[in-house]
Amino acid sequence: EATIKQQFAALTANMGEVAAFVHLNPAVSSPNGAAVSFSEAQQDITRSVFLLAGQLKPVLDKVVPGGRSAFLTVTRLDGEFGLRPDSSFDPVAGGLSGLVKSLNLEWEAVFCRALDLNPTLAPAEAARLILAEMDDPDRLLVEVGYPSPDRRVTLVAAPLEKVAQE
Repeated sequence: EATIKQQFAALTANMGEVAAFVHLNPAVSSPNGAAVSFSEAQQDITRSVFLLAGQLKPVLDKVVPGGRSAFLTVTRLDGEFGLRPDSSFDPVAGGLSGLVKSLNLEWEAVFCRALDLNPTLAPAEAARLILAEMDDPDRLLVEVGYPSPDRRVTLVAAPLEKVAQE
């Protein structure tokens, strides 16, 4: 935490205040290429984003003249929040969406969004979708997934009986 605090202070001293934070969560794989579950690396990354959020609150909480401040996380679970039965990913990364949902409730002035992209999306397509989400006017929507470039999904709460009928 002390290192993050020190690096953040150096960053703002050299570059000015932060208006937007976008965390691009890296894919963490084992040496044979399979997804790693509960990896130490992913735990460290997720913990770091939580700690960074504490440093970012005072600067992101300010209203940006002519714009808005933003906090986004981008994971590559499966584009459907890890709900596909054939998904293979480290579930620790899913904790980032929980952080974003909490921050969205606590940081009223900040646009917060958790974005989950299918890992097969090309980098240029992923960049296009990230930028589009940053411009989305819907502040009530906190989690968005893209299982494909042309399919945008969100989560909706529904009574269990209704889900069973569908």
